[in-house]
Amino acid sequence: MVVTRAESIQRDFWAIPLFLRRHALLIVAFLTSAEIYRWYFAGVVPYPYDSTHCYQHTRYGICPYPEPQDIPPRIQRTGMPPLYEAYMDFENHLTKQVEGNTPTRKYIYFANHVASCGWGNVLQETVFSSLVASGLDRGFVFDDYIVEFNTKPYSRSYNGKYYPTIIPHSAMINGYLVGLDSSGLNRNDNNETLAIPRRVYERICPPSERVYIHLKSVEAHLRRVTSNPKASLDDASGKSILDAWLSRLSQPDVKDAPCVQVLHESPNMFNIVFFGTTAMQDLWETLSTSPVLTNWAWSPLVYRALDQNRRLFMPVSKQSVETSPLSTDIPPWHISWINTAAPLPVLTLHLRRGDFKEHCPHLADMASNYTGFATFPEFSARDPFVVPRLVHEHWYSHPLSLLSKDSTARGSSENIPIVESREELHRYYAPHCYPDVKQIVQRVREVLHDYETFVRGADIGIENGLSFERAKAEEERDRTVPDSSQESRGIAGWKQEAEDIGNSRALSRSLANQSLRRIFIMSNGNSAFLKEVKDALLEDAANSRNQEKSAAWKFQWEWEVVSTSRDLVLGWEEAPVGRAIDTYVAHRSELFLGNGFSSLTGNVVMLRKMGPFDPVQTRFW
Repeated sequence: MVVTRAESIQRDFWAIPLFLRRHALLIVAFLTSAEIYRWYFAGVVPYPYDSTHCYQHTRYGICPYPEPQDIPPRIQRTGMPPLYEAYMDFENHLTKQVEGNTPTRKYIYFANHVASCGWGNVLQETVFSSLVASGLDRGFVFDDYIVEFNTKPYSRSYNGKYYPTIIPHSAMINGYLVGLDSSGLNRNDNNETLAIPRRVYERICPPSERVYIHLKSVEAHLRRVTSNPKASLDDASGKSILDAWLSRLSQPDVKDAPCVQVLHESPNMFNIVFFGTTAMQDLWETLSTSPVLTNWAWSPLVYRALDQNRRLFMPVSKQSVETSPLSTDIPPWHISWINTAAPLPVLTLHLRRGDFKEHCPHLADMASNYTGFATFPEFSARDPFVVPRLVHEHWYSHPLSLLSKDSTARGSSENIPIVESREELHRYYAPHCYPDVKQIVQRVREVLHDYETFVRGADIGIENGLSFERAKAEEERDRTVPDSSQESRGIAGWKQEAEDIGNSRALSRSLANQSLRRIFIMSNGNSAFLKEVKDALLEDAANSRNQEKSAAWKFQWEWEVVSTSRDLVLGWEEAPVGRAIDTYVAHRSELFLGNGFSSLTGNVVMLRKMGPFDPVQTRFW
């Protein structure tokens, strides 16, 4: 008897035990759910971190950072980003000041901190909030960077990629903001109250032990310290706001309270309006001398990423050179392959794309100026931005319009541009906020010319016959390409040669170009846009060496490498903190050209103001 395939399948089905047949659908549903759960929450299991070693490092007095993970552990499903559990555990065990479940110091937690926004916004608010804590020797309670409000460990971007919902600060930065004292370590030699993570704060400060305050009570003290009954935090200077906070936190109800918390529903005191005006500038002296910035450092993950990508930032001759540490007291993970105080020989460009296509017209409608950090006088002298005047002023009707909040947004009546339509207003803002490729190339060339003037005049003086007018006029100048020994001397060697030449002739090649030969583009732009920018910059530099196309140039220039954020080779843990890596490169770059409307650029400027850069080395579109 011939048995058909259908009959064979039917017979096999009835051979299955009755229990399995009855519950087949339930079993399938259970297995499907288990697979979905494993797929969606894969990687939640933490990879191991041995916190028992934290206090055994007597030489450094600090917990060792977790070992970097270039590839996911075997328990992590391929393709999912890290959750940084080891870094959270590292933060929890970092300070020796917290033992047990009761506070031995005084702390303040700003529960109303910003979240679910860009890292630049979060970092600038964190810096200024911690300034309040350091002013009263209260420990600053730092929270994780909340990338997105989500109850799940992962979120999904518009292009389908997953990213961690929260990232601990220690994966990006180091120093005071994550609990290190002014020695740069964790020794607490000066008996300072160190910062602690929110997880530790919630353990030692239960809700019943906290004293809660609202921003309204701080505003009452603002009126007291300014002797102005109508004073408001919305239009107060940074110093007045800080004084008001210090006055409020010195009151009897909170002065001796170990746990003070700003209510979650309280408005942000350091918000986009504050950072978008010059109000914060009178706090610079206080900020620049506080441990917040004097004890600033980057995460070992960031240093390591630079080390792994040195090919993009350093000349070939220096890529394999290991420099000795500046101090034997610095832990090994803190030592980079290059002196962290020395500039990188790179021009970094900050090109915002993505949401800035819509955000820049929005900034124009708000009558926005550059951020407070980008409008310090030393920067405005070269790169002023003047908010134009509309023929019909009522177009500036946005509730967050900054015209009434910043008296410096407009210059004198003689230099205020006038625009006749909103479309013209948007075009006015575009080159500074969302430049196209042609505008990018032109601005880079302008900045290089200014920097060449600076380099030539820094030591030997323009009076020595090295002005650009002379350089352009003397067509018979020496065009000899220097040999390798001359080239290795860098700017210092070429300055010496320029001194020797004196007034007799000018150099054909750029002086600054002997050292500055690489561009790094930090951008969230797509690959096609970034390639177009790279090709255009290389072509424009090539024109400087072509006699028929060099009219826009006053010297010859050549780029060895033009790279972008997308060219960085990053490990599994490094990729999600790419913005911090970009910021570090910009912080250290010999020349920086940033977006004056961006909080990320503002943070870069803040760090560059700490030195060793001249204002001509920090520019804006």
